[in-house]
Amino acid sequence: MDASMRSEVSMSVLAFVVCAGLSACSAANNPVLGRVEADVAGHRVIVANCYTMHVPDVRSSDGGQSFAPCKNASVAIKNDMVFVNGESYGQVAQGDIVMVENGRAKIVPR
Repeated sequence: MDASMRSEVSMSVLAFVVCAGLSACSAANNPVLGRVEADVAGHRVIVANCYTMHVPDVRSSDGGQSFAPCKNASVAIKNDMVFVNGESYGQVAQGDIVMVENGRAKIVPR
């Protein structure tokens, strides 16, 4: 195989990988950027540094909902109180966004 043919094959393989990778991306899941999102108990939860190809469903429990897309981010919202990995981060108001990165949360008011 000569150099130009190898280059053509390499470009074809690269194009396939990019296309396959993009099909796993969505507004709620971007494994390339490590960002996943979900609506949890009426609040947008954004988790960064979470490299997963499968975003789990939000689970309902008594008094709230939880979302655990990766090992270092288990988010629960119960009675408008935010908990990440069991630690309380306070109350959220209607429309607030919860941002989680490296297991820590920040509540962003609307």
